[in-house]
Amino acid sequence: MMQQIHNQWTIEATDITKVFREGDEVTHVLNGVSLALKAGEIVSLEGPSGSGKTTLLSVLGCILTPTSGRVTVAGELADPSRPRRLAAIRRQFIGFVFQQYNLFPALSVVENVEYALNVKGITRGSRAIAEAAVEAVGLNDRRRALPCDLSGGQKQRVAIARAIASRPPVLLVDEPTANLDSHVGGQILDTFHTLARQNNQSLLIVTHDPSVRRIVDRVITIRDGQFVS
Repeated sequence: MMQQIHNQWTIEATDITKVFREGDEVTHVLNGVSLALKAGEIVSLEGPSGSGKTTLLSVLGCILTPTSGRVTVAGELADPSRPRRLAAIRRQFIGFVFQQYNLFPALSVVENVEYALNVKGITRGSRAIAEAAVEAVGLNDRRRALPCDLSGGQKQRVAIARAIASRPPVLLVDEPTANLDSHVGGQILDTFHTLARQNNQSLLIVTHDPSVRRIVDRVITIRDGQFVS
């Protein structure tokens, strides 16, 4: 069940920097970016390769720790000094859809979704919840299929079902149409749009694909680790 948010912002990032150091080499990937998403808002994050898009997505998702700045999720500070709580915030409030589908090859469609629910600590009624998520992305007739028997678009839909099954307030999506033809990519975007609106979820999509713009409320462009629009 979706968490109740007592703040108009589901996720806020304030003055985020990220610096990677390898030996004497220092790379500044993010340079003081700030971002806030409202419940039900769909935003695309665009920019050239190496601009910091995926790094920012990982910081927002509490996978990477910012070098400086702060991230607040559902009104709670994502404190890197509390790794257990940080992991709990990630499980409870954030759903991810990565470029790589990361499906378990020996599990069926519905089992892949159910397993993700179990990892989040949702066990009671998890099969029914998983089946509802699979139906929501239009894969009910393939729910018992293994990943090896699915097309790229179908695998992407399983990844979406896995991300949305627990109805997290925030969905973070990395290049959802990158490996799909325009027709299937359009269907995937329509699925995201419908689900985000129905569930009042914040949706941030990292993309190079201009067709994503047709479903978003606003576009943010990043270049050299800074927002330019």
